[in-house]
This record gives sequence, structure tokens and C-alpha cells, in this order.
Amino acid sequence: MGPSSCVSNSIISFSKDGTYTSGSNGALCDLKTDTSIKTWRRDGDQIFLSYAPQSPLILSGDKLTQTTSTPLQGGIIYTFVFVYKSK
Repeated sequence: MGPSSCVSNSIISFSKDGTYTSGSNGALCDLKTDTSIKTWRRDGDQIFLSYAPQSPLILSGDKLTQTTSTPLQGGIIYTFVFVYKSK
């Protein structure tokens, strides 16, 4: 992690046709490529992405927040909170 990581530099671009693109320009991000068609849908303040429908993004003002957790690993569950701000 850190300010130059792929996660810190993630971008999601939504299209009106219900598709989206995502990417990053952080260190080693070019090693991750995904050319699949990704879709999204909105239900109130929740935005559901096709890659993770069980973890919707929550829209509040000009930011999106997504909380995800890992399965139990050695007695520990890791929880990640991603915050995206509008450009």
C-alpha cells in the first residue's frame, strides 16, 4: 500500500450504458490487466459492480465508499474500506 500503490491510484469511470472501466497508474499496476466487460447498476445510494455485487459502493455527495472483508484466515478477518472521490 502507500501513496503510489495501485489501490491508492484506482480510478472507476461509469458510462450511461451501465458499463464501467477501472484502472490504476500506481507502481506495477500494468501487471494487472482485465479486458472483460464490467457492468454496474444503481439502487438508491448503492452502486453494485459486476465484479463484487456482494460489496456495493455507497454514494454520499461526491464520494463512493466500499467496505469488503476477507474470509477468516488463521483466526483473522481483514476488512478494507475503499473511498473514491469524484473528479
